Amino acid sequence: MKDYGLNQRLATMWSNFQAADWRFPELPPRAILKTIHLDRRWLDDFELRRAQWLWERRPALVLGEDWRVYALVIIITLSLFLIPVWGAAFSACWVIITFAGIFRDIVRLSGWRRDYESSIARLLRNLED
Repeated sequence: MKDYGLNQRLATMWSNFQAADWRFPELPPRAILKTIHLDRRWLDDFELRRAQWLWERRPALVLGEDWRVYALVIIITLSLFLIPVWGAAFSACWVIITFAGIFRDIVRLSGWRRDYESSIARLLRNLED
């Protein structure tokens, strides 16, 4: 059995930050099938349900995708600098917490994305057979 040590875990997490060329758009399975003009009667129902199941389990992002949330984070960071003596320390802690949330989102979302893409690929592969 292969040892899954700290170096392997860090390498796996680092790979999440590498630019990936996704094969499919981030859409529900039925929308992807509509974009390639596929008739549903040729689909494997099990694979379609699996892809739909994965789509419904898309991880929620801590900060979301709205630019206003990120603007609020920046405003809070700058506002913390106004606190005498401790402002820089509070601001640094706030930035570290925010980056930890973003890091968590990237790792979870890219792992989900890999699983979802493999599910869509399996669905389309079954059509070729």
